[in-house]
Amino acid sequence: MTEFLIIAAIALLIWWAIRRKWITGSQEGEFGTPSHQAGERSRDYEENRKRHNERKEVDRILEKIASSGIDSLTTKEKTRLEEASKREKLHHPPPR
Repeated sequence: MTEFLIIAAIALLIWWAIRRKWITGSQEGEFGTPSHQAGERSRDYEENRKRHNERKEVDRILEKIASSGIDSLTTKEKTRLEEASKREKLHHPPPR
């Protein structure tokens, strides 16, 4: 009886592996494979890092406005603030 359970468990694992395309040779990067998931995580990490750095820059600019006034901003800082404002309005439109 124990041998039967072992064989049944192995058969179930093989069936599961075939269904998951681990044994049948799925293409690397195909949806659902570990390499695809790792690629998505890497892109997500980069996007989050970029957004975080942008927010830090906007916070720095806003602190400068609070301490020294809007006239103390450089043209580059004003442009960055305007671009961030446009992106924010695009992603989070005001409620109707």
